Amino acid sequence: MPGIERGASPRLQPRDARCRRLRAARLQGVLGNGHRQRAPGKAKTELRVAHLLVEDQQGVAIREILGGRGRGAAKQCDGGLEHRTLSYMNNVQTTEAAGMVQEKCERRSRNRPATISRHEALQAALIDAAERTIAADGLAALRARPLAEEVGCSVGAIYTIFSDLEGVILAVNGRTLAAISREMTKVGFVPDPTEHLVKLAWAYLNYAAGARARWAALFQHTMAEGRTVPDWYARQQTAAFSHIEEPLGRLCLHLAPPARVLLARSLFSAVHGIVALGLDEKVASMPLHILTDQIGIIVTAIARGLAACRT
Repeated sequence: MPGIERGASPRLQPRDARCRRLRAARLQGVLGNGHRQRAPGKAKTELRVAHLLVEDQQGVAIREILGGRGRGAAKQCDGGLEHRTLSYMNNVQTTEAAGMVQEKCERRSRNRPATISRHEALQAALIDAAERTIAADGLAALRARPLAEEVGCSVGAIYTIFSDLEGVILAVNGRTLAAISREMTKVGFVPDPTEHLVKLAWAYLNYAAGARARWAALFQHTMAEGRTVPDWYARQQTAAFSHIEEPLGRLCLHLAPPARVLLARSLFSAVHGIVALGLDEKVASMPLHILTDQIGIIVTAIARGLAACRT
């Protein structure tokens, strides 16, 4: 046979790529036990094992591999050949299995960003559309079907993002809380804590007057019975109140942190009541400039009373 070193016990010492391919093909027939009809995956594995055997630097007797027929011939070979054949077979199969798993994981990782991106895009579109609806027509106008039609998705798609419509409302109200917090942040640091509290109250009033429907939705929405607000929403509420806690801490140095937190909420409730009644056209509406002055007077009086109580 061309390309084979002959001798008493010729060894596989391939001289070129073509020779190696021919020998590997014949070896594959031995490993396949002479069966021509085999599963493509198994045939591919056997071919790879055959190539490894051909390239084995230890060498294998030609007559032992090519002289016999079927897997029985392979079993008659020396223990080294059988051991190497089984070893190569196991390694190739394990490598192929690992490769399949890795390929599947890579496909999933490639698809995951696109899936997440579509999920986030739909979520943002739903919140944006709900926000526009509430700002234009109030919370009562928000309905699932019109919302889906505006976004261009099915009603069912909404519930792949949110568990129910309440989740959409909380997302919009979360944005509103964040917007109120930003308005309070713009006040910056004011050395006089009383003046600082007054300016925070005015910032709250100005936001409420400029975005009445969104602001009103914060208080019109109530959680379903037995449900509480999510942790992320509670954190946004806390962040808004924290703007009030800072000047209160300077005004009332004797207050422990828990008491200061409670007082900040009470002061916010007082200001909110004045704002809500002052902006309500049906009850006790008053012009914005008068409402601004009244809030300044009330907050100043409260702050001075707190300062006088310091011990």
